Amino acid sequence: PSLNFEYIFSDAASQFNNNKLLAINNYFKVQANTFIFPILIYIFNFIFPIDYLVISRLISIICIIPLGISIIKFSRIISPKYSDYLILIILLNPHIFVMAHRGSPDFISAALALISLPYLLEKNKRYISIFTFSFLLGIAISIKPTVGVILILINFYYLISNDYNIFKFIKETLLINIFSLIPFLTYSLSINYYFSFYLTSDYFYNSLLISSFHNYINNFVLYLGYVYLFILPLRISILFNRFNKEHFNPFYFLILVLIPIIGYYFVVPQLELNLSFVSNIIGKKLENIIFVVSFSILLFDLFLEKKNLFKNNALSLSILFSILLFFIIMSFFSPSQRYLICIIPLMIYFFFNNNKFSIIITFLIFFLFSVLLSINQYLNGKVSE
Repeated sequence: PSLNFEYIFSDAASQFNNNKLLAINNYFKVQANTFIFPILIYIFNFIFPIDYLVISRLISIICIIPLGISIIKFSRIISPKYSDYLILIILLNPHIFVMAHRGSPDFISAALALISLPYLLEKNKRYISIFTFSFLLGIAISIKPTVGVILILINFYYLISNDYNIFKFIKETLLINIFSLIPFLTYSLSINYYFSFYLTSDYFYNSLLISSFHNYINNFVLYLGYVYLFILPLRISILFNRFNKEHFNPFYFLILVLIPIIGYYFVVPQLELNLSFVSNIIGKKLENIIFVVSFSILLFDLFLEKKNLFKNNALSLSILFSILLFFIIMSFFSPSQRYLICIIPLMIYFFFNNNKFSIIITFLIFFLFSVLLSINQYLNGKVSE
């Protein structure tokens, strides 16, 4: 069954066959996403003339392959011993698992961006590799501009690895940036020429942009608390050992009392940042408290494990800075878990813990939650029909 307006992309692709400009215009009346994904559906349908919605989902499913390759290459850097576990943990992350078979642009853009990352970070790259994966990253950014965080990460990496030498940095990133931005700029300028805006209409831009500093802080806390909640099982053993070594501090007790109060009274629930069917069971207030508690544990984790997490190497620092910049920027807009598909693997890479018990627990939690989410998604689709 069709869910979360995924039919909009396949319908736009089918209309594109009849009147291209009219199809794009109708699409932008109901969608804030770029039109690249419907074009891809249209191209695939031209080659394989089957149902447009089926094709949109097949594109997402096929993109599991490049994401898997990306994880394998990164696993060899992050934790070669537990690379198999890392692949399973990322692919079974509830967000990725559910979005991987949905006919929307969220998963394909993340997969294409992430497959480009390890190849563009390699030393002594050939020009064909630079062009191919930079252009692929550019397509990903054109599909979903939020995955531009990967290009930001690449720039951070070369800046730090070259000891902030601007000339060396420019030399290594110039071609990557040019080839990555060409598809995005071409698309944006073309849309502006025909429709007088660059990415999305003023209506969607104004409706997504938040209006107060309180909402900004609210979004930032909820975003990080929400994402870290799915990282927490990987960190339990480390945090437990650290807390056992820490001397009791009354300040900690005060924080433990204040956190639920802040979560209950001061945090505004966000419709598209939720725990799916669990939200209906526990209610939004308790869900907010959980996110604020998770955010607080994240701060404790960063503080207590700063020596291990803030490793003095270019890759770790680049991932950290990219994650922070991503949430700093995205907090200006109404939150949505769809934007997080690309950032979740980076969070897992950064916080990954080699403790086998934590890995197995995380895998079991993700597997169970992913199965329940899939069942819930199917039932909701049947009801909506």
